[in-house]
Amino acid sequence: MPSLAEEGYLVIDSTGIKVYGESEWLVFKHGGEVKRRVWRKLHIGVSKEGLVVSRIMTNHVTDDRKCLEPLIEQANQENISEVLADTGYDSNNTYIILENKRIK
Repeated sequence: MPSLAEEGYLVIDSTGIKVYGESEWLVFKHGGEVKRRVWRKLHIGVSKEGLVVSRIMTNHVTDDRKCLEPLIEQANQENISEVLADTGYDSNNTYIILENKRIK
């Protein structure tokens, strides 16, 4: 996976991914009902060139804010001048992390 080779910004977001288990496949194939659904969250960091430079897969209950620092570190934090992320990553601790890393 590429990393940020030159100074720039990092765009961070996440999306839910439906995971099909064996029971869901059998229901799809033969009919019936499924009681429980399984989801995962994919968190990604994208460079200004549109390249995915960091990624983390979590369960659906993991707080987005816990993924911010690992995403920055995977992307070569020395070259990140600014982070753009949605409110799922917003907290006082987020600003402390960014300030300590000298990132806007």
